[in-house]
Amino acid sequence: MQAELAPILSRQRNVEDMLPTWTSDSFAGILPNVSAGRVANRFNLGGTNCTIDAACASSLAALDLAVHKLRQGDANMAVVGAIDTLQSPFAFFCFSETQALSPTGEAKSFTKSADGIVLGEGAGILVLKRLEDAEASGDSILAVIKGIGSSSDGRGRTMTAPSHQGQVQAFARAYTDAGVNPSMLGYYEAHGTGTPVGDRSEIRALTTFLETQNNPTTHCAVGSVKTLIGHTKSTAGLAGLLKATLALKHQSIPLHSRKEEPIDEVSSSNTVYLPAGTFPWLQSDSLGPRTAGVSAFGFGGTNFHVVLQEFIPKRVADTPCTDLIPRLATSFRLLYFTPERGSLSECIVMALKHARLIEHECAVNGYTTSVNHLVADTIKSQDVSAHPRDATGDFLILLVDQSRSDIGDKLEDALSVLEGRLDYTSTMRDWLVLQSSSAGLQIDYKTAEQTALLFPGQGSDYPGMGATCMSATSLRTHELLLTLFPESRSRHDVLAKYLFGNSEPGTGLTADIKQSLLAITEVAYLEILSFLEVPWSLGLGHSLGDFVSLHATGWLSSSDLVTLLQSRGNAINGFADSGYGMLILFCSPQQASDLLLQAAKSSLTLANINSPTQVVLSGQLADLDIIEQACLRDGISTQRMHTLYPFHSMFMQDCNEFFKTALNSFNFSAGNSNSSQAILSTSPQSGPVSEQTISHLLASHMVSGVDFIESVRQAEALGSTFFIEVGPKKVLSKLVRSSLGSSDSIAVSLDGPRGTEDFLASIMRIASHGVTLNWLKLSEMLQVPVAPLTSQASGSAATKPGFSYFINGAHVWKSQHKIQQNIQHKVHQALSGNVSRSDEAILHADLAEPVLLTSIQPSPSQPQLTPMNQPNQSSQISNLRLEAFRTYHETLRMMINSQTQVFSAFLSNSSHGVASLDSTETIYTQQQVVGLAAPSETITSAFAPPVQSISQPPSGTILQQPVQEPATVSPPSGNGDIGHALAATPTKAVQPPLNGLHVDTPPVPPSNGHGATTTEPKQVPSATDASSILLQLTSLLSEKSGYPVELLDPDQDLESDLGIDSIKRIEVMGGLLATLPNVSPEALQSIQTGTRDLRTLREVAGHIAAILDGSINTVVEAEATQPGK
Repeated sequence: MQAELAPILSRQRNVEDMLPTWTSDSFAGILPNVSAGRVANRFNLGGTNCTIDAACASSLAALDLAVHKLRQGDANMAVVGAIDTLQSPFAFFCFSETQALSPTGEAKSFTKSADGIVLGEGAGILVLKRLEDAEASGDSILAVIKGIGSSSDGRGRTMTAPSHQGQVQAFARAYTDAGVNPSMLGYYEAHGTGTPVGDRSEIRALTTFLETQNNPTTHCAVGSVKTLIGHTKSTAGLAGLLKATLALKHQSIPLHSRKEEPIDEVSSSNTVYLPAGTFPWLQSDSLGPRTAGVSAFGFGGTNFHVVLQEFIPKRVADTPCTDLIPRLATSFRLLYFTPERGSLSECIVMALKHARLIEHECAVNGYTTSVNHLVADTIKSQDVSAHPRDATGDFLILLVDQSRSDIGDKLEDALSVLEGRLDYTSTMRDWLVLQSSSAGLQIDYKTAEQTALLFPGQGSDYPGMGATCMSATSLRTHELLLTLFPESRSRHDVLAKYLFGNSEPGTGLTADIKQSLLAITEVAYLEILSFLEVPWSLGLGHSLGDFVSLHATGWLSSSDLVTLLQSRGNAINGFADSGYGMLILFCSPQQASDLLLQAAKSSLTLANINSPTQVVLSGQLADLDIIEQACLRDGISTQRMHTLYPFHSMFMQDCNEFFKTALNSFNFSAGNSNSSQAILSTSPQSGPVSEQTISHLLASHMVSGVDFIESVRQAEALGSTFFIEVGPKKVLSKLVRSSLGSSDSIAVSLDGPRGTEDFLASIMRIASHGVTLNWLKLSEMLQVPVAPLTSQASGSAATKPGFSYFINGAHVWKSQHKIQQNIQHKVHQALSGNVSRSDEAILHADLAEPVLLTSIQPSPSQPQLTPMNQPNQSSQISNLRLEAFRTYHETLRMMINSQTQVFSAFLSNSSHGVASLDSTETIYTQQQVVGLAAPSETITSAFAPPVQSISQPPSGTILQQPVQEPATVSPPSGNGDIGHALAATPTKAVQPPLNGLHVDTPPVPPSNGHGATTTEPKQVPSATDASSILLQLTSLLSEKSGYPVELLDPDQDLESDLGIDSIKRIEVMGGLLATLPNVSPEALQSIQTGTRDLRTLREVAGHIAAILDGSINTVVEAEATQPGK
């Protein structure tokens, strides 16, 4: 390789100066165990330090040792770390040669589309203590390791083939060590590399183990972190452990990110499933703590499994938990600005200046994602928890998404509003709450009497409606789902497919289940508003929403609500008649009444008066068809509702009688438990319900029509001017806006197509209109530090906040300084000799003081800088990417070229005798050398020009630089071909006369790309008896594997004795099948599938002979083997 670089080094004399100098510490620095020693050194740790190698299970093997040390009392604390950044050409070459890499570059674990591994890199650190020590120290405990089990596969398989028996043994030992019943397992974080055989083997092991427990309620979610970050090799076990730990901490089942069809081993199992979405990990107290398992398996047959449980703090007996915080999984956070001195505008100018500086530095250094995270962590802002609920001074609260790069733009818009250059628009209220006396922006704070909550009814539900609010952790509302679905398997089906999934209506859910899920979703929204301390005084429902309104105002407990709705649902399920439905008319109530009179259809009822421009009819489908035709004639729009029931009509009389009986079991005499009021949509003229009227009004609820216009007017008469829709969709907020003529009234919905983002935008909009809330609790919900990481101490305006240095995956640079390039980048630029203008700009740009512009403006001497992920990116960045890709493959080519020469020399020497390390013959590459010998022949690589073969000249002869033609290279396809040399066309090396002597080069035989010459086998018909087939198989195996024929015993185990893997077996069988005469396709299929699991050549030969002579005529389905760990 040094010779390859010699011409380049001669042109760039300073390259060697850029490379790190080899010192006395260099040798120790490349030893794997030194990394653990450095940690012990820097932190002055006195216990054991070591580095453990168990291939892809290394990190869990290290965890096993750490747990043992803690249990034995040899340590009071253990630090377990794992890091793997091995993404070199050699790593890809090795995995490619095992045929394990995914050609599509996607890890599709446990799906029928899975086609191999995707390599990743990662690092993780865990700190372990004995549980009692951690509790005594008041440590933040994320999870508890209950037990670890390990095993070896033993004899019988190749080094890379999985063994589900060995995995089952690791499971059994882990749960025995933990003292935990395996039926408690709720989440399994799998090794799940994405190889078909490995995935199937692991699921088979898991289901086999769980089914032996004979617990029919076991229903375990399965996931693999490799679908998110790839296979991090030695770090893989720890990556999975961290994912499972977070699942326990947040009490959530994480989604399996692949949407392809699951493998049969999953879809046919009643024990395991792949979660299609993220949803709460619901567990009743009677089942004990939530339990997760984590597996990691390594080449060579090493298996580890860890049993984790959630940490449940000890509490005083009979003391209820009062510290639950509903947390949302989101990247949003709040920034709060209020002037400590000067004006709010000056405060925002400083913040904007800082944001533009960070954005500029990130742009010129190629860091274009999550810039907001860096800005938010370093900007000078205040603690939002100190903000008064009804502040009178100037302030600004900004909602920012840390995964984006728009804080500067938002601050600039806010500054434009403060300076009167821009209006405070409705769209801005989704992310900006602003009050400024100088700008004439004063918030009109709302009282509780001015705020009403809207609870929607049937028709607002949709698949996935719980993904926003119900996905929050630590909601008491989750207990209602446990009440509704006590059995875990049915609960999962509803949660995954409907409440948190995307299944369309018609998934088999009955009326009582669907309306209960809608009500529970609304209760979850209500719980979050209550946590944020949003004040309100009136509840308005619509049909089913009336019952949620009664719960919100204290007339019904949450458990009574579910019970009552189940009774209502059972009553509806008893409606056996068909041929009924409901029709929406987009017209006034008077127009609808006139249509009914004209049609003279007594079966039709005006069921809902929703707004001045919308009503709903209930009745028989035939009569609804007549009305629909009349509307079409008169130009009135209509829409059929997806329901089989004529709600709020006399046709529901029998159902209503059943419901009245259920109502008798509820005692409403105690009255509501708070000061808020409720108005029923079926009897709004009666005003707010009271202890005297509630039972009577509910008794006719199913047969009485809904008059929502009157409900809204009653609310307005009681002083309500601000309406918040608490539930899915935006139906009621739209109806309110069309029902009220007053421009002072505002209606806001909490739901939206963007899920959590729309919910948070609605909260900001509510606050911007003067509805107060607890900002500290909102910050806690977002799971971010309440106070920014920078100091909040007041300082002069000239103080520059922020870090001194910025770091990303490629560079480190000092604030407002030139980029600090690493050595590799400098060497790459020197060697490439092709530095683009954008690179030059980055190398030589001095970052000036930022200016307040909406974007970074180019100067004549500086090219336009645009984010790398924008579609209009300049070709300069594309050239950099192509140059990086070219350099990578050039490095790979040189490595393979060097290895090819070594193997070529070995093989050429071996043809004349045993190769000796004492031989005077030396391999060399293309450079001027004196008196060196070279092998007489070599092999060409598909990725490289042919290597010159030089015969040894007479003593003293100087060998001149040879001349050669470059080889034609076919580009590789997919990751599976990286580093895999295909057979190249034989190329004759062209050489000039060397100092007057002609050097003859023997012809180069074809290469198989692995450093060995190949010979095409003769395809001749073979006999079909067992002995002849055995001879043919033995010959082919010798040819494909390199074993001499005399060493191949027909009774040797192909895998354990000879190390013949599935790929080599396929090559041998392919060679044999090509020589079989007149064999039917069915027989060929039987041979291919029936011999896969046979262990010896004799068994294979006998099986083939039996198929050919007709003794066996059935196709044996066998598992297709493939390296899978």
